[in-house]
Amino acid sequence: MANRIIINPYDQQAPQYRPEIITRAVVGAETQDEARTRLLDLWNDNNLLERAAWDAQVAADKVAKDAAAAQVAATKAQEKKLADEEAEKRRPPYPAFNPKGMVGDSREFRPSDTAINLLRAGKYAPLFYFTREGRQSYGSSTSSNAAEALEELLSLVRKDGDFVVQPSAVKIKPGEEDQHLSVLQVSSGLRNLIDTMVQLRCPSEHTDALEQFLWRWTNHRSHGDKHGSDVLIRYQAYVRKRWHDSLALPRIEDRTNISLWNDKLFDELKADYRDEMFTSVVDRSVLPS
Repeated sequence: MANRIIINPYDQQAPQYRPEIITRAVVGAETQDEARTRLLDLWNDNNLLERAAWDAQVAADKVAKDAAAAQVAATKAQEKKLADEEAEKRRPPYPAFNPKGMVGDSREFRPSDTAINLLRAGKYAPLFYFTREGRQSYGSSTSSNAAEALEELLSLVRKDGDFVVQPSAVKIKPGEEDQHLSVLQVSSGLRNLIDTMVQLRCPSEHTDALEQFLWRWTNHRSHGDKHGSDVLIRYQAYVRKRWHDSLALPRIEDRTNISLWNDKLFDELKADYRDEMFTSVVDRSVLPS
């Protein structure tokens, strides 16, 4: 490696040589002016060489400095990338959101895991599971099925400002839960059932049929009759269970469509209900012997 130039040759000036130096240094010069000129020419030639070497040295220093700076920058960039990746791993998983999106007007309903698992398995799920009372009761009670949960709910009575459990006069058998719901529970339960089936991506022909059934049930003229809603509650419980049972039959011709309203069946259920009411009245009017 060549020796580094310490003094910038651009800053140097030609020396003023003494006469005796000129006489000794330049041989063959006829005059001191000629000798001085020769010395200055030699100095200038040497200075030009030193300037060229200086320029090369400065350029090499700049290349080395730029390379070192680039290496430092690359190292810092790599360190920042690793730090950012590590920070990204530790960042809480908050996804992006719509800045113009508002929370829905109504509270979202989520049925119990039991109800969802029944739907996923294609099995019959009592409508009580899809009411808010059923969701809360089943989640907090000690009951093992919908019938027990509904029976427990119906046994709640208010006493001294608090709800207490008393023996229920209504004994509910498994499979008959939907007959003991209110009009509001049936309406909201069917709505929640359909919405849950849509979220689970159940076949659209099934959810469409339930949509039509819900519309016909909600708008049926018998809601305005005395005890008409009670009969309609029994109708939806009977029809939905029978419809679900028919879906398991091997022949498609035997699988029914719940959206088709059966007026004859409804009239039979109405007659049965009136008979029960009459029998109940008679039983209460008979005095014990």
